[in-house]
Amino acid sequence: MEKREFSLEQLKKFEVLSTGYNTVYKLDNGEVLKSFHPTYIEMMSSVGVNLENKILNATNVSSAPEILIPTSASYLNGRFFGYTLPSAKGVPYSFYDSSLSYLEYTDLYQYAKVYAAIEKPVRNTSNIVFPDLCTCDNIFISKDKDDFQVQFIDYDGLQVDQYRSIMISSSLGDQSFLTDKYYKNDFFTKDLDIKSLTHLYFLAAFNINLSRIGMLNPVTGSNVSLEDMFEFIRLDDWDVMDKVYKIFHEKSVNEYLGDDVFNLAEEYRLVAIPNSHSPIGYVKVLEKK
Repeated sequence: MEKREFSLEQLKKFEVLSTGYNTVYKLDNGEVLKSFHPTYIEMMSSVGVNLENKILNATNVSSAPEILIPTSASYLNGRFFGYTLPSAKGVPYSFYDSSLSYLEYTDLYQYAKVYAAIEKPVRNTSNIVFPDLCTCDNIFISKDKDDFQVQFIDYDGLQVDQYRSIMISSSLGDQSFLTDKYYKNDFFTKDLDIKSLTHLYFLAAFNINLSRIGMLNPVTGSNVSLEDMFEFIRLDDWDVMDKVYKIFHEKSVNEYLGDDVFNLAEEYRLVAIPNSHSPIGYVKVLEKK
């Protein structure tokens, strides 16, 4: 891996794409520079994650070219502070989802195609776990005619071989679910990827946050169950329901939704109906064709 030195003067001239705990710049050559805050590097080091070594040893993933690999490790005054990577094509998943037309917003085939594009690289990489998968800004979506392509930009957040990650999407909810099924011997398991993918699909297609299962429903005064959720969106496809059940049970091995998302699109249509209890005024439910 190439080592590239930067200066403060250079950084001041680059366009800032995003700020926060870490900063992302657009370079003159079209690449992107992700700059880590020093305390982030120290925090990762304190739990045994050497970010510099992780970046320096990054290699192309032939089974998942959708993962954007660092092109260089970046240094400021001789100290490691980040990495460069190619600019992703398309737009962040969160932006894509918010820009859908009504017809697209209720198109189960389109949701199936996007889901399949995301599932493929995750499924093809047995040595990589995507614990921050549900942070949709890390997934870029582009479209070529009827096909969707995805790219993943958050290499430092991936668990790659012996290089651990401590980043996990907050949208998965209370981390009390991190039993041995999902986190064992300081490493996340691939079952976590399947759980994350299932959460992503239900959130995108139905506006259903699966992390709320088991929590109090202020309208009914009782805890939300999977049965309540299935009934609410009018889902009675047992293959899909069984796969959702499994992500909530410690002894069950999770299963990818796979072609079942296309089967849903064959079996149902998605419609929006008014709902006074929803902040957006309507909810999405299934209708049998």
